[in-house]
Amino acid sequence: MLGEIGTRFTSTFYGSSFIAGSIGEKVIEADRSSETVLTATFDLDEVALLRSG
Repeated sequence: MLGEIGTRFTSTFYGSSFIAGSIGEKVIEADRSSETVLTATFDLDEVALLRSG
């Protein structure tokens, strides 16, 4: 679990960051125990086609 330590208080973050696809599915998710940078690539033409109906 990651957190922030201040001069008076400490915050702990329990959630995981994630990137969602165009229909809400999780494409990639960070774990809960390490600092992580997430990236994903999307075909924007395909996303536009899905959104148009």
